[in-house]
Amino acid sequence: KFSWGMLLQADLSVQNWLGRLGAITSNAFFYWGFGLPSMIFVVLLIRLGLDLVRRKSLIPFAIFARNSFVIMAFSSLLLEFVFRRSDFTWGGAFGESTCFWLTNFIGQIGLFFLLLFTMGAYIMWRFNPNFDNLTFSNPLADIRMPSLDFFKGMEDNDINPKKKKST
Repeated sequence: KFSWGMLLQADLSVQNWLGRLGAITSNAFFYWGFGLPSMIFVVLLIRLGLDLVRRKSLIPFAIFARNSFVIMAFSSLLLEFVFRRSDFTWGGAFGESTCFWLTNFIGQIGLFFLLLFTMGAYIMWRFNPNFDNLTFSNPLADIRMPSLDFFKGMEDNDINPKKKKST
């Protein structure tokens, strides 16, 4: 159970690089936040710090942050959908509640196809693949099946003996 009093407890031992504060912070991000995709916050803070130190415009950072939050939210939902039965909250509270709500709204199969369609739409939008020169080749085209000469030599007379062969 979370409590701010844990910061002041003398008998509490925590194995974390940042001690008790690091344990509380990581619990907040992983359990109550976005789960594993919360690691994107580290990248965002590093990028913000570098942009501030270099005195760059923050407009590119704002675009990067917006895209990062969308990826974080989608990844949180995807991880919670895939690892739903796990004891660890891979998607955090956000992924868990969103997955629960969408599953009740459109069902398991509907959520699967929604995630699949969303990933496909993102790939189409982001990479814009060209399908004009798309050709499909048959890898089995050069393979020839051996001929079965089961009926070879069988003439119509052998099948129907009443029919006479005229010469």
